[in-house]
Amino acid sequence: MAVQVLWDLPNGKADVPAVMKCAVENGVRIGAINPNVYRETYCYVCRRHHLSGDGPRAASISTTAATPMTTSLWAAWIPTRCFASSHEIFDITWETGQAPDIAYMVDQSHNLKNKIEETIQTSNNAQVLFAKAALVDRERLAACQKKGEILDAEETLREAFFADVRPRPREWRRSKGLPEDPIATFCESGVCHERQKRERNA
Repeated sequence: MAVQVLWDLPNGKADVPAVMKCAVENGVRIGAINPNVYRETYCYVCRRHHLSGDGPRAASISTTAATPMTTSLWAAWIPTRCFASSHEIFDITWETGQAPDIAYMVDQSHNLKNKIEETIQTSNNAQVLFAKAALVDRERLAACQKKGEILDAEETLREAFFADVRPRPREWRRSKGLPEDPIATFCESGVCHERQKRERNA
């Protein structure tokens, strides 16, 4: 799991032992340690000179932000940005013939939803949006951009964004022997119910 510097390590290095102890006790491993740069993340991912450089880059998918924005903006705000980030990754691959080395990360804050269910839902949504970005007609888009045909270029992206690709991830999961509906499978497992029961009895 990722931790936030200002939230999880307010005292800097002095908080590291306690955070590591907490992680071990709860059976999780600390991954990325993030600065609070939510608004800059999207720009960082989408600027091609960052993606085309040497070494790994970070692609972050956020469901909320430490700004006045709220979770109610999820449906209108995040899908388009996640799609745009995925599109840039495919685009630089198409242009250079080589996929950039990117470390993907899910960065989210759970306020109302169950944490595990929401994380699974986010993963599902990210797969769908990534699949949408793969459908962009890049040759057509490049031609429109070269001619300055803004409307046609936008429509090229919109066609991919509004395509219903939901069966594709389900087919991929089935081919790998994975549950087609991860959220339903998790709910049916009873793990969440058992955990809540243990926490109430603690």
